[in-house]
Amino acid sequence: MALDSCGQFCKCVCIILSLIYGVAGLVLSGLGIWLRLSSMTRGLFDVNLDTKQFVIVVILLIAFGLMLLCFAISSLCGACTESVESINVAGFFLGLLFGGVIAGGTLTFIFKNTVAENLSEFYSVVYLKYLNTRDPSLAITLSLFHNLFDCCGIGGGVLEPFVRETCPEKGLWGSINTMPCPSIILNTVNPYIGTILIIFLVMGGFMVMTGIFNGILHTEIKKDKNQASQEALPLHMHMYTF
Repeated sequence: MALDSCGQFCKCVCIILSLIYGVAGLVLSGLGIWLRLSSMTRGLFDVNLDTKQFVIVVILLIAFGLMLLCFAISSLCGACTESVESINVAGFFLGLLFGGVIAGGTLTFIFKNTVAENLSEFYSVVYLKYLNTRDPSLAITLSLFHNLFDCCGIGGGVLEPFVRETCPEKGLWGSINTMPCPSIILNTVNPYIGTILIIFLVMGGFMVMTGIFNGILHTEIKKDKNQASQEALPLHMHMYTF
């Protein structure tokens, strides 16, 4: 038997959500691994910049990205093959992701000053690594920082001579008003910690929605298999069940 309309709809939604999670997992884990490998290379200056902040952020990127990939693969397999076991595995990974997001949001809110300082330190390390190696993964990371915080390097605007190609294009007047990143990160994270917490809550809500659709699909698949097994029973068994 095939799934009914509700089951088919949930199946399509779960496949789409799995692809979204999979792409996000590939991007995060790929960027984390790329950063990790780039930190092992030596550029013009033989310096070691593997600070605690850099290593922690890279590990979080890789771990969260791989967790997203594990959920996406198990959820996609469960939806495509209508496997209850795969959906159960996906639910396990989704529970870990949800717990990680809630814990991350809570710890960020409680230790907001420490988070701001570590994020600023992480940016400084990436900046110095990029000057040393000119690695493309570091350029991508700098661009993310510059566009997110609307800043540019450690000099800011026209005073930044080294990483201007990764900064937002604003013209001459806009560049003059662009602030350096380490200070703007420290001054931005604390006032907007509520917004950051909302982002964590939105991510958690998205995961709850994903869990609901996976749960409905799980129920529909079990119901469909039970109906199929009932129809496969011999006639005298049907009479016995009545």
